[in-house]
Amino acid sequence: AGGGLLVSSYKIDHNCRARDPAGDNAAGIALLKQAVKLGEVFSAAARTHETVEFAAHKGAGMADSSALDGKAGPLKAMLTAVSGMVDTESLTAAEADAKGKNVSAGDEKVPHSTDPIIAIAAKGGLGVVAGQSLQLA
Repeated sequence: AGGGLLVSSYKIDHNCRARDPAGDNAAGIALLKQAVKLGEVFSAAARTHETVEFAAHKGAGMADSSALDGKAGPLKAMLTAVSGMVDTESLTAAEADAKGKNVSAGDEKVPHSTDPIIAIAAKGGLGVVAGQSLQLA
């Protein structure tokens, strides 16, 4: 998954009249927005009660920092990563959009992660079974 991988059970239209972009992850983005808001609320509650803030919101090693983005906590960085929009005209422009963490939609943009992540979004849950071992990396 060097460029990222999206595993989703949400339906996309793909027929001879219309095709949704392959990287469309609207449902997953909506779920992650809820997680970001929950992290913000739980972290604020912890701060109010003078205890440890929620690391997934604030950052584990340093405030407002994560492995994905040195300027955003883990949940916010993940939201940015799954919300990426890249150019359709050239590979070079698309790579620049991803590197610049572009999340702005446009006529010549399609959904694509800004970082090489494995995003899993499933209706009603996702079951993963492995006979020997399973590694998602």
